[in-house]
Amino acid sequence: MQPPSSPVSPIQYSAVTDREFSRSPEIEHDSITPAKTQARAIVVTEQKRDGSDDGSGRYDSKPARPHFIWWYETTCCFLAVGALVGTVAMVWSFDHRPLPHWPYELSINTFIAAFSVLLKTSAGLVLAESISHIKWTELKQPRSLRSFTVHDDASRGPWGAFALLWNDKGRHISSLGALIIILILFMEPFTQQIVSFYDCVEVDRLETGKIPRTNFYVQETGFNMGGASNVPWALRNSINQGLFATNKPQLDISCDSGNCTFSGTYSSLAFCSVCKDISSELVSEPWPNPRNITPVPNQFRYPNMTLRIRPGAQSNLSLALPAGEGMVEETRRTLVAQGFPMIDVIRSLDNKNYVAHSCNVSACMQTYEAMVRSSKLEETVVDEHLIPRSTEFGYYRVADLECIQESKKQQLSEMGYNLEANPRWLPYNVSVFYNVTEERNTFQGSCQYVPADKVDKFCDKNKRKIANKYLSLSDDAAQIVPADCVYSMSDTAGNTLYTSVFRDLFKGELLERGTSNPPALFGPEPLMAIRHAGSGNGTLKDMSDLMRNISNSLTTYVRQHGNVNMSNPMLGTVTRNTVCIRVQWPWVAFSAAIVLLTLVFFLYVVVKARGDQAELRRAWETEGVHAPFYDFKSSALALLFHGLDDDSRRQLIDVGSTNRTAEMAKRSKDVKIQLVATERGWKLATVGTHNGLS
Repeated sequence: MQPPSSPVSPIQYSAVTDREFSRSPEIEHDSITPAKTQARAIVVTEQKRDGSDDGSGRYDSKPARPHFIWWYETTCCFLAVGALVGTVAMVWSFDHRPLPHWPYELSINTFIAAFSVLLKTSAGLVLAESISHIKWTELKQPRSLRSFTVHDDASRGPWGAFALLWNDKGRHISSLGALIIILILFMEPFTQQIVSFYDCVEVDRLETGKIPRTNFYVQETGFNMGGASNVPWALRNSINQGLFATNKPQLDISCDSGNCTFSGTYSSLAFCSVCKDISSELVSEPWPNPRNITPVPNQFRYPNMTLRIRPGAQSNLSLALPAGEGMVEETRRTLVAQGFPMIDVIRSLDNKNYVAHSCNVSACMQTYEAMVRSSKLEETVVDEHLIPRSTEFGYYRVADLECIQESKKQQLSEMGYNLEANPRWLPYNVSVFYNVTEERNTFQGSCQYVPADKVDKFCDKNKRKIANKYLSLSDDAAQIVPADCVYSMSDTAGNTLYTSVFRDLFKGELLERGTSNPPALFGPEPLMAIRHAGSGNGTLKDMSDLMRNISNSLTTYVRQHGNVNMSNPMLGTVTRNTVCIRVQWPWVAFSAAIVLLTLVFFLYVVVKARGDQAELRRAWETEGVHAPFYDFKSSALALLFHGLDDDSRRQLIDVGSTNRTAEMAKRSKDVKIQLVATERGWKLATVGTHNGLS
């Protein structure tokens, strides 16, 4: 089967006479210039089978239209710019953000490396082709054959680029291309420095941190047959933990990652303790001689005075001091305490010194700042406020004025509340309960303090009276303060601690026996805890810290056992320890500089090469015949088909006969060549006389 016939016939050559091609090259001043001599050039045409001439890339009677020969390189320029933009866009989107988790364990450096390879390859091709084209366009004037070779080597790799820099010494634009080729060598290691990593935290959008708090606490207690209240064992245990345990009870927080942040402050019902030194309030009175005998000698430890609390307490608390050192059989009281109505302690420090402390553990409001770090709650109390007890209605209740608007505060002021004396925590007489059946909050309050001229505005005379004597507030007046801003604790929860726990817990005396140092102690364990609290020296700080341990333990219990419908936890943000990305923009600037220099170099080469080709073609034009364009660049075919012409090869036969590259390179220094037009298109022709070579 024969192949289909081509529409273009084989190339036909026809000699050009003086009339057809009036100028031919001649050597003038070591350069070849067209002259009106016998033609050395031959017109080359391609004839189609219909007899017409194509003239594309050949001498033609028509001026050839300029055509763009840089499509491939231009595409590579766009790829290089795209790789740079892709790198910048990617690292910018992850700057100071957590390290992404991509499939197949791909990392951000993988994509940076990919963009780097694309940029390096694209820019390298543009540079190689541009330098290769320069080696041809520069031959419009005679150039050293070595210069041609050096440019060719520079287009093939960094070593050739270094040789070009050394040869040109920066005098030619090709030196810039060679420099960029060398700089590209450092792109891969430098691009790996674009991102660095540091430890950071990542917000978990799917989880929420929670810290217990409560607005409403009613102690679950009853009364036995004897009338004594039954305090829940869990509550008693929390007191014992605060008194004896080294590791205090912790809140049951919710923080899945172990690291959570909580913005702002939050408040909760709590227990606070206040201790003061009452040593100055003690009264001393002589201890009578029980036998009415001659005073006992000083070597016996016999007490001679008593200390007791001032009248007004439910019972006196006395502690006797010894008169001096005695015998081993002596026994004396070193600490006495009572737990109702306050926790009072008198302690002997030595034979002449004593101290007395009085502490109160009561319901209060506490405001906190908190964070969770490494699964450990770091909570700081920023404000404390004791809640006054309403003896008439039996409750501890306050309203948080920071929760309400100024207009609501004005209404509270009209209702008779003293907002100046209570700028934030206002003693409040409106109770809030959650109606489980109706699933809503209910409000009930009395008009006990409402001025007479405001009764019609805030009170509802149709409602049942409170305690059979106070009008009830209207629904609107009772709801001035939202339920979330009202904090309430039942009277049994606050007062039962003393009547049912502290009364018996902190009661009794510690006895000191013997003369050993330290002497042996005997007595209840709670008083032992007081005796050895803190430094063991009986300071006010030691006592305050012990009572604070108890109140903190009670607070933990209350915050976790408040009314479930009125104990919204404090919500926070869950964070996870991870690795974040930091972009080092100076290293990005290196890649950007490579791209920018490549574009500048390429644009210059395109413009310069176009002008050089136009100048060369004009030099070889004759009337009616025009020289063709060429796009030789780095193609080996260009050198094979458009290398030295026959005359030049004959002149350089000695050079060509050697098979040693080093020898050819040495002799090429003395050879000058120039691009000329011949019967076989553009050719390289030697210029001048080459001693020893012809």
